[in-house]
Amino acid sequence: MVLLLFLGGLGISGWVLNGLVLNIFSSYPNRAIIPISVASIFIGVWVTSRTARFVGRVVPTFSTTATPVKRLVSRKGWISSPQIDESYGQVKVRDAGGTLITVFAIVDPGHPSLAYGTEVFLVEYDSARKLFIVEPVEGQI
Repeated sequence: MVLLLFLGGLGISGWVLNGLVLNIFSSYPNRAIIPISVASIFIGVWVTSRTARFVGRVVPTFSTTATPVKRLVSRKGWISSPQIDESYGQVKVRDAGGTLITVFAIVDPGHPSLAYGTEVFLVEYDSARKLFIVEPVEGQI
């Protein structure tokens, strides 16, 4: 984008300055090419600088709201898939900033399946399988 602004400013200012020189003199003087080129470069840099500053104020800063998985451990969520068993399930959980995130989860082997809507805690993250292990909130099964 910066290159586009610079080349546009350079081209338009060179075109305008060459037009002015042609209007002043009856024929184009060869000596005018260097001062016009230098002036066009400075005008192109100035246009680029001013436009980039304006755009910089308007465009939001780049940031991320990504949450590391380790920060989700011990958070409370609710089951959003029909159930969670030993092989598959999904849980909706809010991160510290309040963003709603859907994560994959399972229950520990030997534990019963949990139904849709059950509140659960994310108790551990299995990085090999890229999913959480959950347990129901006390009093819910």
